[in-house]
Amino acid sequence: AGGGAGAGAGGRAGSGGGAPVDAGTSADVGPRSEVGGAAVPSDGCGKDSPQAKAQWVQKTVMAAGVARSYWTYLPRTYDPQKPYRTIVLLHGCGDAGRENNNVQMQTVTKEDAILVRGMSVAMCFEYGVTGTDVAFFDEMVKATGAEHCVDRSRVFAVGYSSGSWLINVLNCTRTSVLRGAGTVAGGQARIPATCTGRFAQIFVHDQMDPSNAIAGSMLVRDRLLMTNGCKAPPETMPLGPAPCVRYQGCAAGYPVDWCETMGKGHSRQDGLAAPAFWRFFQEL
Repeated sequence: AGGGAGAGAGGRAGSGGGAPVDAGTSADVGPRSEVGGAAVPSDGCGKDSPQAKAQWVQKTVMAAGVARSYWTYLPRTYDPQKPYRTIVLLHGCGDAGRENNNVQMQTVTKEDAILVRGMSVAMCFEYGVTGTDVAFFDEMVKATGAEHCVDRSRVFAVGYSSGSWLINVLNCTRTSVLRGAGTVAGGQARIPATCTGRFAQIFVHDQMDPSNAIAGSMLVRDRLLMTNGCKAPPETMPLGPAPCVRYQGCAAGYPVDWCETMGKGHSRQDGLAAPAFWRFFQEL
């Protein structure tokens, strides 16, 4: 299901995020390599996994003193000796079934990625820089890398609505962990005055989104265009799938893509977002 405005609206619960503070660090998660470098195997590489393949398996991790539910999805042909691109999925707001209210990346990643999805405590994620859901993200990545063969240089995040708001904090404070991200219908929460580094991101947002105005994604995009040293004034070129474009002159390995739609409202746009995001991640 695409997830309507009621099921996915972000920027309400927890969107204040607290005052800007110094960015936290995630050294225990493990630094990623330089752009285009060889895979960086996690501690889980070489460990046989009894987990069922090609299906979501629920697990629990402690974050900020609270037991939190998350799920992992291994490829059908999972090889514990092979470091995989790993994608953390962050859902839109909602009550029943919110853990499933994610961009359906498993439809495009096939045998080539480990997927992780987390679930908020309340209806929406909390976006504070030092908040519980940033800590939850850290612990999910850490636990997954300890159990499975993750390429630590290629950890990504995909968000819808509320999940995108959280990513737009992580893309400021967790650039040593996340290689890039894809967001649908997000917005800009409060972040530190200075972010920690360049970041690759692709945005999907509808012009007439009734829940999260496109201006929110534009603010994040413009921040990354500056951070990534992209050409000013901005210039774009088309790339598939339509209507996506890429900004020109960005630092090598740190692209910024923009996919602005019309008539899709606040839906997840899986048919556009999933293949566009996977194409983007495979470049990195």
